[in-house]
Amino acid sequence: MHNEIPSMLHCPIAYFYHADGSRNGTMFGVYGDFHVNAAPPNAGVSELYLEIKSRLSKLGERDLSREYLQNCIAKISKKLPSYQEHKISIADLLDFEHEDRIIPVYIIEQIYTHRDEYIPSEDFYRNMQRILQTDDCFVLTKETTKEILERYINMDREGSFITLLNKAIQFFEITCGGGLDSQSE
Repeated sequence: MHNEIPSMLHCPIAYFYHADGSRNGTMFGVYGDFHVNAAPPNAGVSELYLEIKSRLSKLGERDLSREYLQNCIAKISKKLPSYQEHKISIADLLDFEHEDRIIPVYIIEQIYTHRDEYIPSEDFYRNMQRILQTDDCFVLTKETTKEILERYINMDREGSFITLLNKAIQFFEITCGGGLDSQSE
């Protein structure tokens, strides 16, 4: 019985297809007893969407919105008194392990540095395009992030980082509507 060749009548085969409908080749085949579990198409699409969304979120891309910056600055502001009293280091303040605090600080630094270019009558997005000199996507490479971090560490040693950070946060909250209770865009 163990030497029997399975009948092709019980061998489902699935194929790869091109977008135009032509068959490309065999995807998989099953010999012997089998069960096919199926889900409604909507459930499958929902699961696929969640998987794609999950994978994209791991790429490190963030929407540069006022709300995103508000939330990040709120986290930093909670730790700021401890940093000013030298109870925590700049590494603890900016959480060097993650870029979720370094990049927002860099962005509000750029807003503050280019404060003369910020036009309050324009929306936040247009101001960011002008200040960051980009049309759509602003990318910071690992190397650039490392350079920013090294600059912040040097500024911390000189004692100028806290001054810059306080001024940048204050400018963001007053001019850009960065206060957490400010109205949305």
